[in-house]
Amino acid sequence: YLNGAFIIQDKSSCFAAHVLAPEPGSTVVDACAAPGNKSSHAAAIMEGTGKIYSFERDKARFNTLKQMTKKGGCKNVFPICDDFLRVDTEKYRDVDYVLVDPSCTGSGIRSRGTTGEESTEAEAADYERRSKLSGFQIKILAHALKFPNAHRVVYSTCSIHEAENERVVHRVLQEQRVNPPWKLAPRSRVMPEWPRRGNPGYVEDFGCLIRVDPNEDGCNGFFVTVTFPGRSDSGYYLLYG
Repeated sequence: YLNGAFIIQDKSSCFAAHVLAPEPGSTVVDACAAPGNKSSHAAAIMEGTGKIYSFERDKARFNTLKQMTKKGGCKNVFPICDDFLRVDTEKYRDVDYVLVDPSCTGSGIRSRGTTGEESTEAEAADYERRSKLSGFQIKILAHALKFPNAHRVVYSTCSIHEAENERVVHRVLQEQRVNPPWKLAPRSRVMPEWPRRGNPGYVEDFGCLIRVDPNEDGCNGFFVTVTFPGRSDSGYYLLYG
């Protein structure tokens, strides 16, 4: 661990790169990359080949990203200190896959979980923060769908809240202005053996979505979804957990 031979990561947070499944030699964008665990995981899946453009706008977190990927020997990871929302997607026409794991409440992380005894003031503050974060998450995911030649997009959070998960995916897919439009990957393409799926009421086939319950599944709470473009050969696909 100290020399970067392996990286410790919670099981559920490994789902995102696993379902992204980038091919060796392909090109990937990690939209909100720090501290670098998912970029490192994707680099390993790609066997150190291809390119991973790892974006992080915060300078301190960007330095952590550089240190982590260097320590891990990720020679195909290219950290970029920039705001992903400002990225001109037309300049990245070589991108095949996009991973979106934006800032969230972290409500699925067991050490941060709620006790059930929060005050009214705390609940109101949490609701306000959730609302702000979901607005940001919608913008990030919508921007990720603009890469002209991407054929898979994965969206994930370590949140258990529908406002950051199902609602974000539903709104982005409803309001997208991309032709052909992106669509959810079928369950058969998104860890079909995993039993816990998305909550009903937002997307028609909520079985396409993955959920992880921190109290039942022995790891942190997570949400994952996969999308592809609506083309006859593949379409776009989106995932959350």
